[in-house]
Amino acid sequence: MIEEDKIVEIRRAYYPLIIRIISFFFIIDLIYLIVIIASFNSLGQDYNVSIFALIFLVVKFIIFIIFTIKMTASWTLEYYHIEGNNLIRYRGFYNPQKTIFNLKNLYSIDAFSSYLGRVLKYGDIKLTVMNNQDKKETIEINGVVEPFKYRKYFQKYLN
Repeated sequence: MIEEDKIVEIRRAYYPLIIRIISFFFIIDLIYLIVIIASFNSLGQDYNVSIFALIFLVVKFIIFIIFTIKMTASWTLEYYHIEGNNLIRYRGFYNPQKTIFNLKNLYSIDAFSSYLGRVLKYGDIKLTVMNNQDKKETIEINGVVEPFKYRKYFQKYLN
């Protein structure tokens, strides 16, 4: 359980990130296979097909690297800590922007998990807090390890 006097990081699961990367890689390979088969049928088995396949392979690799970096960066550039009665959100890499939410102003909590998420113990948390201007602000934390544990923890702060 989460202890009151400690700083606790809300950990994000690796599974959704890995599944997205593998899925993207599979889709790109499937497109590559279809293009190569279509090239062989239209051009014949000659030198042009080999060059075309090599060019497409290099483009596929570059797209995969860019997509992987983009997904990994979006996964790591936002993280949350629980410190006392505050939920702290950090956004950014080198000089992260810090936003503090007072949990005593917590209005509602939802925790969601897909079937695969329940098997692998990850899901999403959606918190609604009242900010300083008495307006509701929604915080969505995606891919959290054991989201129902955090929902149980946050329930004690509900108004």
